[in-house]
Amino acid sequence: MDVPKTDDTRVPEHVEHSIESIADIHRSAEQRVSPQQRRLERTTAVLGRPATTFAIVALVIVWVAVNLALGERAFDRPPFPAMQTVASLCALIMTTIILATENRQNRQSERRAQLALQMTTLTEAKVAKLIELVEQLRVDSPHLENREDPEAQDMTAATDPKRVLEAMDAQGAVRENPR
Repeated sequence: MDVPKTDDTRVPEHVEHSIESIADIHRSAEQRVSPQQRRLERTTAVLGRPATTFAIVALVIVWVAVNLALGERAFDRPPFPAMQTVASLCALIMTTIILATENRQNRQSERRAQLALQMTTLTEAKVAKLIELVEQLRVDSPHLENREDPEAQDMTAATDPKRVLEAMDAQGAVRENPR
């Protein structure tokens, strides 16, 4: 007897729809990024590479070596004030570039967290409704024993996130990062 082959690599339609929705959200967010922000983020990516660190160290070594080798004719004698000025300026620029990149990433993270919270709250409400419907079905069905289930009864009401957060605060479970 031949067993029909199933395509185990196929993704269910509802999962595919979710993937497409999330991809649309990411594409939409990327389309709103300004050209200047894109350049800053490319620069941040370059600055974050180990090769950049090695290049900076090599540049400092060459700067010091050349100035020591030139002796009296050095363009920046020890303690190398010109190098310190250039390094400080570069550090200021790098810090600003990295902060601009992080700010956008933080906004995106906050937006994703808000979406996740909203979806979780909606899912919790739907599950509470399902529990309510199952409990009602149990009560209405002549084939099932009608008994009290206080836990299921409690679960039929959607949880208020504000009350949960207040309870967490009261227990000291939530610690806010000081800024």
